[in-house]
Amino acid sequence: MTVMAQIKHDKSSDLFIALARLSVVAIIATMSIVVMLRVVDHFRPQVGDIISFYPIKAAPPDTETKLEVTPAGTSPARPCLLDVRAMRMSGGSLIIEAVGADSRFAYRVHWAGGPTSDARTSCGTSAEVMLSPEEIGVLKMAAIQ
Repeated sequence: MTVMAQIKHDKSSDLFIALARLSVVAIIATMSIVVMLRVVDHFRPQVGDIISFYPIKAAPPDTETKLEVTPAGTSPARPCLLDVRAMRMSGGSLIIEAVGADSRFAYRVHWAGGPTSDARTSCGTSAEVMLSPEEIGVLKMAAIQ
């Protein structure tokens, strides 16, 4: 006579294991999202960041970036031009001074250096301008070329 072991299959145990596994996956996903948000925040422009343009004798011909920007605190605001070629020729730096509430022009930035473009469109040798995060990214990339 052969005795077969009876397999007791408890469905509540299977449900408990499935819920435990699902909980672990949910916790890992939540932690991953929090870590990614912190990384993104770390790379976002911060108050005190500096973008330096070192003076050069001749800007490369592919330096065609020109941004029309709004000076901060002037009313009515007359736009001026940040011409990367001129900024690289004369040298200078941008420092992020403040973060604004307006998401379109979120950063108040101070320029100190040479003229930012030709005489009639230049922001000057010292200027406060409002920039978007995208514009800051463009200027960072232009400064390291």
